[in-house]
Amino acid sequence: MERRTPHGVGIGLHSRHYDAIVATPEPIDGLEIVAEDFLGRGGRARRVLRDCARRWPIGARGISGNLGGPDALDFAHLRALRRWLEEVGSPWYCDALGYCSIDGHALHDIFPMPLTPEAVQHLVGRIGIVQDVLERPVHVHDVAHYATMPGSTMTAGQFLTEVVERADCGLWLDLACLYVDAANQGVDAFELLAEVPRHRVEVIRLGGCTRTREGRLVAGRGGRVPPQVM
Repeated sequence: MERRTPHGVGIGLHSRHYDAIVATPEPIDGLEIVAEDFLGRGGRARRVLRDCARRWPIGARGISGNLGGPDALDFAHLRALRRWLEEVGSPWYCDALGYCSIDGHALHDIFPMPLTPEAVQHLVGRIGIVQDVLERPVHVHDVAHYATMPGSTMTAGQFLTEVVERADCGLWLDLACLYVDAANQGVDAFELLAEVPRHRVEVIRLGGCTRTREGRLVAGRGGRVPPQVM
């Protein structure tokens, strides 16, 4: 499939959208897809994605790359991912600046890194390896910080800037994560936004959040996009 770069305003492709997406005559600037929702799957999911890729540019991201994890990278998975990215025509791939498994045990969430120079170096090296295997640019996206990891010596903005500058990669800025961080830390979201390396931003994502019984905000989880994020 020809690689086409999405421009403008796109939407995420999820199973609950299949009927509406396939039937729409409206132009769509691009579709964001989560690789794990489609990689290795057949049936309707594969047919819908194939039809969508013929009509619109596709931007793929992953949630299980474990870029920040201590485990060795899964090269068999990366090679399968490269073939799949070619199939759908995604010009780049994005994964999270965090970790989701340790010692082969899935944590079923993405956890933030300690904000240290050592963690920066770890991520930069692994981003370069993944980029070489996938044979296309690798972007990264921020994750929500529900607590500051022990031993952190940098701000989240400093950490993010160091990673993307040294890895020479693009950034998908998740405004919901930024809003959640600000609300839970009791700081101004615009102060956090000011630390973001805006010249590295390739995609701005609008996501939802929910509030726990204890009053803390959690990014994602199917919540609506709050007006503060919009």
